[in-house]
Amino acid sequence: TVQPKVAWLKEQGFGDVPTLLSRNPSLLSMPVEASLAPKLALLLGPLGRQIGDIEHFPRILNYSVEHLTLRHDFLAAAGKAGAHGLTRTYRSSPHTFATKLAKRSLDEFEAFVARRASTRGPHRRAADAFLARYEGEGAKDDQRRAAVAAARSRLDGLLEA
Repeated sequence: TVQPKVAWLKEQGFGDVPTLLSRNPSLLSMPVEASLAPKLALLLGPLGRQIGDIEHFPRILNYSVEHLTLRHDFLAAAGKAGAHGLTRTYRSSPHTFATKLAKRSLDEFEAFVARRASTRGPHRRAADAFLARYEGEGAKDDQRRAAVAAARSRLDGLLEA
């Protein structure tokens, strides 16, 4: 599973893939189609970044598409899109991001985030998806426990007879 991912990263234009992976080993566990490809397309396309920017800060690929677009759009609205490096733009606290990078107030940024959330509908967080998936597994476990208890009861009945 490592070789296809390394080959894909090289195909995208990354030069020193071993260094990229040593700086962000979690890239190896990210699915290409569902995670890496959309983020890379967003960064290289609408966000106007270069492969070198991503090589400098490979952990940018750990952030959600929502986080990337939210911060970019707020900077764009403030006329500051692309004015700062990836590290500073995406790792800054909300206060630093709003006041230092976008030159706006934290209240303006929070209002922007709230407006975005209300227009995009409910955003399903990864934790919510995890819980939904494993609640179903828990129900299966309960069914298995009941089946095992019933089998033990039948076995006990047969052994007593």
